[in-house]
Amino acid sequence: MVVEEKFVDVEGVKIRYLVNSPEAGAAPGLPLLFLHGYIASAETWDPVVSALGAKHMIVRPDLPDHHSSSAIPDKDHSMARYRRIMGAFLRTLPGGKWGLVGNSIGGMLAGMIALDQPEKVDRLVLLDPAGLVYPFPSSTTRLYTPLILPAFLFAPSEKKWRSFLGKSCFYDPKFVEDAWVQRLRTEWGPRARRKPLLSAGMAVRKHDASLAQNLEKLACPTLLLWGRQDAQFNLSIGESAVKRLPKGRLTILENCGHMPQVEKSHEVARAILDFVDGPAGTPSP
Repeated sequence: MVVEEKFVDVEGVKIRYLVNSPEAGAAPGLPLLFLHGYIASAETWDPVVSALGAKHMIVRPDLPDHHSSSAIPDKDHSMARYRRIMGAFLRTLPGGKWGLVGNSIGGMLAGMIALDQPEKVDRLVLLDPAGLVYPFPSSTTRLYTPLILPAFLFAPSEKKWRSFLGKSCFYDPKFVEDAWVQRLRTEWGPRARRKPLLSAGMAVRKHDASLAQNLEKLACPTLLLWGRQDAQFNLSIGESAVKRLPKGRLTILENCGHMPQVEKSHEVARAILDFVDGPAGTPSP
């Protein structure tokens, strides 16, 4: 599968994204847009994309302020602003309907885009998404506080990152890899890069970073994938949310934390394929 790196200007932000095109001769499936979570990048999805096969076109952007996308050029790093930018990004992509796949705040944004552009979204796959309850869970705030508050003054150390990833993101400590830690240290080193990320992190607790009041309006088929050991968003959040989704289902991943696309990539890929390749999971003409 060929991977291309592309850039597009959207509302003053240069969005960097990766495109995986289906192999020649493969029957085309529903195109998929993958949205990563806070402090992550498009490469977060590498294990899942590798396991998906060659049927679907896959687009993976870096969110604004993250990795190789540029920062939002003013002080508004709210999730409402992220919502507008990523909704506009979807409108730059060709074709009819898309499947949206998102983890954490990427899952929240995927749901928001589905509310804003129902004509463009055929299926939703949300991995441990943020925004399904309001107010923001205090237990999650406590996980981030030791990382976020000192970072307003100093770049987080390697020890801080290893502790945060181990406690907040992964169930299995073997996934706290050196590559993760070093990327985060590099990206959070300069204060100019750190500042917009910190603003976005604080914004996740605000009222506009919530889908909770609109779950019944998500009309498209929606699959929730949830790590049973997610330390950020307890499984009970997903169990309550799926009851309110008109066409929702919940799959629980055992021995898995907040980032199933890393810890359970093959199970996630299989669940995505089974879900999006159903009767409605084909591209619009």
